[in-house]
Amino acid sequence: MSTRPAANRCIIFLHLPKTGGVTLRRTLKWKYAPDLLSFETLTKPAESLGEVPMSRRRSTRALSGHLHYGVHDYFPQRCEYITLLREPIARVVSYYYYILGHPKHWRHTELVRSGMSLDEFVRTSPERGIENDQTRMLAGRGAGELDAGSLGRSALDEAKRNLESFLVVGLTERFDESFILIRRALGWKLPMYVSANVSTRPKPASETALESIRERNQLDLELYDFAHGLLSAAIERHGESLRREVAIFQKLNRVPNRLVPHAPAPMRRLVRQLPQ
Repeated sequence: MSTRPAANRCIIFLHLPKTGGVTLRRTLKWKYAPDLLSFETLTKPAESLGEVPMSRRRSTRALSGHLHYGVHDYFPQRCEYITLLREPIARVVSYYYYILGHPKHWRHTELVRSGMSLDEFVRTSPERGIENDQTRMLAGRGAGELDAGSLGRSALDEAKRNLESFLVVGLTERFDESFILIRRALGWKLPMYVSANVSTRPKPASETALESIRERNQLDLELYDFAHGLLSAAIERHGESLRREVAIFQKLNRVPNRLVPHAPAPMRRLVRQLPQ
């Protein structure tokens, strides 16, 4: 496995919403700016990448954003993907509370004015963002469509095949292990991070709401189990050295995460802009 980032390749971080990816995206910015492209493409076609001059795409070392699998077709150099998946039920619950807490979200006013509960939100929302969205993005389906329609098992099969080719497949619930695997794959020397975009703990969801989410995310649940297997296998391949590195990393990384929330605002901004 390469321990140094190749100059002729582009690392694509396929950021699935509400999986803890903001922290990783910020680390990529520290490591690869100015050779980083960042795109938000959930509601516009990935073809917007085609508007970037080829010279800029050719020099890009990292691409991040809410992207769908397949964006590598817009780059002439070799591309390798990394991603994080999250337990699907927790992801949808987090998404609901994220909308409630962010007035700029396009559905915030609707939810607040109607007093829509989590159960109503799940039962009445279009598929985009609520139903098997991790499968959708990893299979490269529905890019740019707000209501992309339901998926079949063929999409799940595509998503699994695509994940098998990823450089690193991580999980939100095992973020530190995932982060160290990414660090090793990309040759980062000092892997530290300060947690970003952490949502407040949601209220306990009703069994009715949880069952509604489960029913609408059967493909994502199966895909998550598959990703869990890929991550576990990768950890086993690295052996005891990775487990020791994770343990040391967790002790060291407690320091910035304990200090930054209590520091004055200017210092917090400075620390979050420093390369790690």
